[in-house]
Amino acid sequence: MHAEAFIADMAMALGVGLAGGLIARSLRFSPIIGYLLAGLILGPFTPGYVAQAETVGVLAEVGVVFLMFGVGLHFNLTELAKTRGVSLPGALANTALVVLVGIGVAKLFGFSVRDGIVFGLAISVASTVVLVRTLQERGLLDTNTGRTAVGWLIVEDVLTVFFLVALPLMTDDGDSSLGALLQPILNAAIFGVVMVALGWKLIPQALAWVEREHTQELFVLAIMSTALGIASFAHVLGLSVALGAFVAGLVVGRSQASQQAADGALPLRDAFGVLFFVSVGMLANPNALRMYPWLIALVIVVVVLGKMVVGGVVARALRCSVPMSALLAVLLAQTGEFSFILAQQAVHLGLLPTALYDAVLLSAVASIALNPLLMRWAEWMASRSGGGVTSAAAGA
Repeated sequence: MHAEAFIADMAMALGVGLAGGLIARSLRFSPIIGYLLAGLILGPFTPGYVAQAETVGVLAEVGVVFLMFGVGLHFNLTELAKTRGVSLPGALANTALVVLVGIGVAKLFGFSVRDGIVFGLAISVASTVVLVRTLQERGLLDTNTGRTAVGWLIVEDVLTVFFLVALPLMTDDGDSSLGALLQPILNAAIFGVVMVALGWKLIPQALAWVEREHTQELFVLAIMSTALGIASFAHVLGLSVALGAFVAGLVVGRSQASQQAADGALPLRDAFGVLFFVSVGMLANPNALRMYPWLIALVIVVVVLGKMVVGGVVARALRCSVPMSALLAVLLAQTGEFSFILAQQAVHLGLLPTALYDAVLLSAVASIALNPLLMRWAEWMASRSGGGVTSAAAGA
């Protein structure tokens, strides 16, 4: 990849994304819709300039790292642990139910049960980027609902890591040995031990030492190195990059310079976050709407309405209040980055037909675009219940 082409693609992605965001904002829609349309314009399925998908994809991955790093910075482990009574069983139950729905959709259109399982796993995990962005825009990240939703997504992210490892085991020549099954658990344990033994004290002390130099440039460099370094370490162990970045944020958040770290990471998070949504739009193939319209339509309904119903029912079953259940249901009614990763790996292994792969991508674009509108509906429902969205989100 030539440097000139890389810079040109990045400039086009940011420039067209800016134009799309401004137009969407002027029409009183979320800028995310504009970013998605910008990606569609720059993608290989529409005429005109075509950006290299790998260029924008790499930059988008960096955006995910900084976004999750920022989430970790603002999260208190004690507060996060308080949500485990809902987030852990909620994520597990939600995943199981969505997979069952995925099997049903696959069988309806003549695909195998195995295709349905992989398809269900792909659409079961919601987008961490979309969820956190929505929570931040509405000031809900530090509420009980916000912490519960993020905890729910963290459990889903961890599950996705195991799904990615398990995919080769589903092929006809897959390795089903005990070692292959236990490897992800061992890698997660190694990552946890290293973070506790070294990162819990060493990294905060190192950041405090850099801060005493009173040089903003060096401090921002230290923050970037920490976030990307821990995320890369997680990737080497076969874990999620986003999960590694979240842990990096938790580690840095223990230092006295946590607020300065948050200020330094904010511009990077916002700029690279735009590239994530542009890259999503680039992946979508609008021609699939003509080739198998009923499959696409049903999958969009399942992802948006089906996941919303499942999420709301699971939340109510776990004794969440009606307003909180409604907010959780809407926040989780979308798919995103991990859906693409899992679907792409499944296609590579021959475990997911092209039709279902296109359905995953297009349903993700539709669900991300519709999510802000659904959120407005949830806010309206919360206001009718006797309080604003913030008070509803704070309730249990």
